[in-house]
Formats: sequence, structure tokens, C-alpha cells
Amino acid sequence: MKISALRIPAALAACLAVVLAGAPGASAAPPSPAPGVATAPTATGGTATATAAAPLAPVDDAVATAGPGRTVAVDVLANDELLDPARVRLLLVDPSAPRGEDPLADELRTDAGSLRVVTPGTAPAELPEGWLPPEHPVLALTPAEDAPAGAVEVGYAVQDAAGGEARAVLTVTPGRSSAPSAAAEPTGEAEPTSEAEPTASTEPTSEAEPTGEASAAPASEPTADPSDGPTAEPSAGSRAAAAEAAADVPVEVRQALEAAAARVAARSGEPTAGMRPWKGGWEWPHQNGVVLWHEAHGAHYVQLRGAIGQKWLRSGDADVLGWPLGDEACAPTGCRQAFSGHRTIYWTSSTGAHTVNTRGAIGHKWILGGRESGLYGYPTTDEVCGMAGGGCRQSFTGHRTIYWTSSTGARTVNTRGAIGHKWILGGRTAGLYGYPTTDEVCGLVGGGCRQSFTKAHTIYWSPGTGARAVKTGGAIGQRWIGTGRERGSLGYPVTDEVGTGTVHQKFQRGLVTWSRSAGSRTHLFRGECQNLNNGRSVQPTRNAGRVSLTIAEGYGRSEATFVNCVRIGGSYVEEWRTSAYVGASGFKRPGVPSGHTQYLYSPQGSYSVTESFGVYNPGTALPYRPLNPNSRWGGRLGTLYNKYFESTGYTWPDENMWYFAQSGDYRLGVVINYNRPPDSPIVQGNGFAIFLHANKKPTAGCIALHEHEVARYMRTARPGDRIIMGVRSDLFR
Repeated sequence: MKISALRIPAALAACLAVVLAGAPGASAAPPSPAPGVATAPTATGGTATATAAAPLAPVDDAVATAGPGRTVAVDVLANDELLDPARVRLLLVDPSAPRGEDPLADELRTDAGSLRVVTPGTAPAELPEGWLPPEHPVLALTPAEDAPAGAVEVGYAVQDAAGGEARAVLTVTPGRSSAPSAAAEPTGEAEPTSEAEPTASTEPTSEAEPTGEASAAPASEPTADPSDGPTAEPSAGSRAAAAEAAADVPVEVRQALEAAAARVAARSGEPTAGMRPWKGGWEWPHQNGVVLWHEAHGAHYVQLRGAIGQKWLRSGDADVLGWPLGDEACAPTGCRQAFSGHRTIYWTSSTGAHTVNTRGAIGHKWILGGRESGLYGYPTTDEVCGMAGGGCRQSFTGHRTIYWTSSTGARTVNTRGAIGHKWILGGRTAGLYGYPTTDEVCGLVGGGCRQSFTKAHTIYWSPGTGARAVKTGGAIGQRWIGTGRERGSLGYPVTDEVGTGTVHQKFQRGLVTWSRSAGSRTHLFRGECQNLNNGRSVQPTRNAGRVSLTIAEGYGRSEATFVNCVRIGGSYVEEWRTSAYVGASGFKRPGVPSGHTQYLYSPQGSYSVTESFGVYNPGTALPYRPLNPNSRWGGRLGTLYNKYFESTGYTWPDENMWYFAQSGDYRLGVVINYNRPPDSPIVQGNGFAIFLHANKKPTAGCIALHEHEVARYMRTARPGDRIIMGVRSDLFR
């Protein structure tokens, strides 16, 4: 119904003093039902019938003024079945407000007079003369001296504390009793407060272009003839008047209306007025609805006291949704009625009544999905437009929402699925991912699925990984795409991108890292480092950030392979590898001490690194000790065994570290904590001076690399990193 102030012919004023004008076939409305119960159609004889009103659904009122100069109280909330009228806010709708400005006001001047809102908090000095503060908001109406003879409609709004709002109309007629009428139009099914109605210019079409939908404001509406109530039998006089009026109805129209009324006689009730012209067609009001005829669409019945009929009324009736193309049709699951404006209203007891634009892109996709009995089910909202980027959406009972933009077309998100759930957590259309650019695509390798979105993200799901997003426009995503996506060497993503500065993303068979300095790099889960991830390593990693493996292929061999494994995202990947040497006699068996260095054995096990030394610092995070001519390492049994100390003298088997620095071995070195804290207490005689050092050749028990390789290791090492060393057959299961 159009909410604005307007004039209507004086001849109709008497009809408007107690009943609402405008609804097709409207008569005196049924009593207001209990608040909190949504109006719902009942599938009786294939018809939906209104049974209850919504919590915030003010009914239209009418009032007759008592003459100029006398201010009267108009209690428009009296008929609205509010639980606590004192807690709502009452406002007037100013039809002359400029577009874009708030049309709601506390005062309004109309042709019928001035109105203002009076509340329990209105100051005594501002109350009309002789008034006491009311218990809840009312309207104070002061009639104009030159009020027109006809009726004037004034819109008003009711707002609750939660921000909900509903509107209704007050019809003011001069020269009658000042008591407001309790008669009201049926309120029908309540609109969901969390979903806005689609805006006028953004509704999608099947050609991916928005189609306009006018606001619910018909230019003219049929007037109502008052009756004794919804169950009242027409009097003999009214039947005679109806028969007289029918004499002026074209024969084909009368026959079509009578045939349609006969089809629905069980639910329509008796006629309340004669057949009469309406909006280029004809209407025949009945107690529970109206039979409508249009030359292009024939005669069909709209149940105005049902949720579908109420939805049609509130949405602009024939002006917006069009004329009925058939009667209301019900099935065990719900009801529907189609209209000529390419709109069909669907109702179920759990969803209420909602409209599908069958000519729009969203409605077209829903139809292709099997309508209400298909993939999507019944609509749970109307089409909602005016979203970010000019988008629209509509939700359905099958846990699917269809989204549309001019650039993406209509795409479906399965809001109950893993991909849809991740997208929702990411902020929906206005969040991290944006609008969907595809539907969910399944049947990928390994039973996976994917869905792409406008902000250069694709969410992938597989049974083993769950739902993970790949930033397809980023460096990591591009490198992954280059490997063959989910079918390639890396497989499905196992995590999203993680980190700042240095960023990584883990996949089933490897990692991709990115940093500003190094760019993007691929690290596959393979080789010896993978043994640290899959439980094949006998020796513990202690979750160290870096584990360096020194592996000999057999006992009695000093040649070895040095593999540097770095832990990223909880998994070890190979960073680099090189050849190495260990003790000239090879490794001792697991758990057997290496003993004195003169025997040239290396110990086998997992050891931490916590300090370094040398003649220069290559830039290490390990505590660093510069060597000097007095630098020694204890080899004699006693308190200095397997410890650094300084002395001007030298006694074998202590090591003269300065001497070995000059020969190249100790120019750079890292202490391996074998037989010493923090890994274990020192046991006299079990072995000492086990280092990672320069000068790649067989050693007395240490690990030897080239000097530049030791420097590379030191630059990335951190206290707590570990070295696992031994023979391959005993290192890995």
C-alpha cells in the first residue's frame, strides 16, 4: 500500500471512517491474532489462509474528526497487539521529504490538519490543553479549518527497541466521531527482519542485467464496502445491489468471475460486494479474498487472508507482481501462486511467503535447479539487492544461496558445505573472498571440489585436507598453478597462506614459500627430510626449527651426506645439501660412546647446537666466541673435560683450538652438544670436542664441511637447532 498523504473523492469518505481503503475486495478485517505468531497459509482445499499476525505489524486505522480547532487523541497503537506499547517509537511519514532524506518526523501538516506524536515523556508544557501524559505514544490531531470533504491518508511508522520497523496508514475523515476505528486490514506473514527487500533498480535478469521492480505503491486501489465481518451472510438488500451491479458487467467477464468463484467457493466465503472494474480489469470481493479478471490472464482467486495474498498486497499487488495466472496451488510441502509480472510467491510453514522473480537471473538459476522440489528447495528470503558491488542474493531451504552481480552472473554457494562455511567465515561477499565466480565444481582428483571467487581466491576441498583457500593471484598461488594445481607435484592445499614477511602455504606433498628477498620457492616433501615428518626417523627432532642430517651409508666409512632440513608450518623440508666427512673410523653404533679422539670415531645420535666459535663471525644467531692464542678445549679427565677454557700452556689430549684455527679446521665451528649439557651430563671418558667445522676431510670424530658451507649453516642456525648423525640403516626405520 502506498504510504503518503492523498485526497480521495468525498463520496467514499463514509466508507473510510471505519475500514481500510485500498486492498482488493477488502472488508472488515478479522480480529488481530496473538503477537509473536507469524501468519501462515493452511493447505485446506488447496488454499493458504491467514491465521495470525506478526509481532511488529501495525494495522491500518481510520478516524473521523470532530470539527476545526478541537485537538483529539488518535491511539493508532491500540489495535496493534503490541506486548508493551510504551516501549515502541511512533513516527509520521512525510511524503514530501526529498529523495534520500529520512521521511520520518514527529510532526506533520496535512490537508486534514496537523498531527504530532505525544509520548509519556512529553513535557507538560508541550501537551495539548487539558491533556495528561499518555501511557504510550499517541497522535494529537488538530483538524484544519479548510479540511477537504474527502478522506486523507497519513502514513505512520512503528519502531521497536531492536531496530525493527513497520508502517501502516491512518485515514482521516472530517466531520465524524473522533474515536479511532479498530477495524484493520489482515497483516499476513511477517517479513524476516534480517533480510531487506530487493531495491528497485538492482534485480538480476536472466541476461545478467538488473530488471527494475517498482516500489509497492499502486497508483489506485479498489475501495472496500464495509460488511458485518468475515463470516457475515450478505443481506437480501446487498444481494439485490450486487445483482443490479452485475447487470452492467460484460457477459464474458461475469461468466469467468462466476466460474472462478465456484472453483474456490469452499474457501472464499460469500461475496461482500458486486463485480466492479479495477486497474484495467475486474474484481469481485469475497469474505476471504477477491476474484480477479484480466483480459490477458482470465479469472483467478487471491486469498487475501492468507500469507500468499498478504505478500501480494504488501508487494504492490497487480501494479508490481501482476495479475494472478492461476489459483493458489498447494502440495504437502507448501503452496504457491504465480502472477503475470514474472513473479511467483511460495509459502511453507517454516519459511513463510517469499517471492521468486522467475524472469531474473537468480530465479532462472533456481528454475534450472528443479524449483522447490529440486536442489535449492523453497525460498527463505525474497531477492535482496543493493549489496556491495551492486550484487543481489536469495536464500533457499536447501542450504543454498544464489548470488548475482553484473560481472559474475548468478552463482550458488552451498552454505552448509565445507567450502561455503569457509567462505562465510571469510566475511561472505564483502570479506576476504568476494562474490562467487563459479558454482562448486566437484569430481576433481581424489574426490575433491573447488569454487572460485572474485577476489582472486579459489577454495579447494578434499576428504583428506578439508577446505583451504589458494590465493590464485599471488606468487604462491601462481607457483602452485605452475606445478599443475591439485593434479600436480604438490597436490591439494593443506593450509591457507600463513605468515607475514616470509609467507608459506603447505600442500599435500610440499610447501611453497615466499619472501621479498627470495621470491617464491617450492619445497617437496621427499628425501631424508620427509623421514622427520612421517615417523621414520629413529632419532628425535624435539621440534627444532632446523635439523641437519649427517648420513653415512655404512659403518667404517667417513664419507657422508649433509642435509639441511628447515621446519616450516610444522613440516621439515630440505633447504640445501652437500657432501661431508666424519671421523676417519666412521660412526660408532647407536648408544656406544665415541671415546677418545685418538680412535677417530664419531658418535651416533641427535644433538643440539647452542654456541659457535671461529676467527670471524659470519653473522650467526648462535652465541659466538672469537678464538685467541689461549683458546683450549678440555680432553684430560677432570673438571675441564669437554669444556672450553683458556690457558697459556698446552697439555695433550687437550685441544689447542688456536692451532687448529690456523690450520683451517677451526676458522669457523659450531659446538655439537655430545656428552655435555644441555643434552646430557658430562661422562668422563665418553668423548669430547665434537664439532661441525671447516676443512672438509676425514676428522677425529667431528663433521667437516667447506668453510663457506659452515658459514652458510651458521647464518641460519638458532640455539636449539639439532644435528642428527649416524649410519642410514640405523637412523631411519
